[in-house]
Amino acid sequence: MAMQYGYDESCWDLGEQYLFGYDFVVAPCMTENATTVSVYIPQLSGPWVHLVSQGVRESGSQAQLDIPEDVVMLLLLSSSSSAVSYL
Repeated sequence: MAMQYGYDESCWDLGEQYLFGYDFVVAPCMTENATTVSVYIPQLSGPWVHLVSQGVRESGSQAQLDIPEDVVMLLLLSSSSSAVSYL
C-alpha cells in the first residue's frame, strides 16, 4: 500500500493489509476467532466497495468490518474497470 499511496503516511505501516493489483485491498484476518477486521482506505484514492456487504467506504477512513467465517476481506476501488464485472 505504501508503494501506491506513499503520500498517505497511514499506509506506511499497515501490517497484513495489502493491495492486489491496483484495484483490490485485501485485509486478511490473522487473529483466531476474530469477528471483525480493521481496514484502512487510503486518502485521495476515491470510494472503495466492500465486496461482501456491497457497502461503500470513503477514502481516508478506518473501518472495523464484520467478517464471516473463512472469508478474506476484499474491497474494490469503485472507479476501476474491474468494478463493472463485480458490482
